[in-house]
Formats: sequence, C-alpha cells, structure tokens
Amino acid sequence: MDAGFIDYEIFPLKENLDNFCSGGNKKQLFLGMAGENQADTVNFVEKIMASVNYDVKNDALTLFLTQSPSFSFKLLDNKFHFKQAIFFGIKPQEAGLKLNVLPYQPLEVAGTQYLFCDSLKKIQEEPNLKRQLWEALKLIFLK
Repeated sequence: MDAGFIDYEIFPLKENLDNFCSGGNKKQLFLGMAGENQADTVNFVEKIMASVNYDVKNDALTLFLTQSPSFSFKLLDNKFHFKQAIFFGIKPQEAGLKLNVLPYQPLEVAGTQYLFCDSLKKIQEEPNLKRQLWEALKLIFLK
C-alpha cells in the first residue's frame, strides 16, 4: 500500500462520550481514566483530588474507558471548556491529541493544562508514582 497519501495511523474514535461522563464540572476539570469504574478506583481518585481541594462529583467531569481508549478529547473540550485535563492510563494519541508530553509533567496548550499519568491501578501499587503524581498536582493546583 502506498503510504504517500495517509502517513499516520487511523483509529476509530468513540462518539457521544458525554453520555458516558459523570460529574458537575463546576471547576472545568476533566478526569479521563482507562479501566473499570470500580468503587476502590473511584475512592482513590476522589482522595487524590480532595488533596488539592477538588470534589470529583461536583468539580470535575469524569470518564472511565473500559475498552479501546481512543476518543476525541477535543469534542468534549469544545462542549465543556476544560481548564485542566488529567488522563490516567490514556496516552495523548488515544485522546486524539498530537502532544509530545512526558508522564507526570504538566503541559499547558491553548489555555488548558494537561497531565498524563499511569493508570490509577499502577499508581495505587507504586509509592514512587504516587509521589510523582502529587508533585505534578501541586504544580497545577497549588500555585
């Protein structure tokens, strides 16, 4: 196949994701998480965000992706106008973003702060990753 016309990977995007999101989004925070919406995972992310004075149910819009995590973050952002977006276990390309970013390194693009991290399960299991996440959250929320 001639790669001259299309020289990038094409993958299907999930549509109408706002139907799968929850939360009040009062502080325009997006939390994207790969994996199941389980009580221990929800409690962990609520505890994390409470440490920076955010109530997940009221202040954020959350999305759990249980299958292929490919989706268009930009479509959600156009509707909900996020100030911050934190991705757990989701790579920029899987969110339809062409960003070259290191994990746990906040990046601001066009008025939105992005943070890409390991999955919540992996962070729960590794104290070093918890420290890295805490340091990154301080840079974003506790200025």
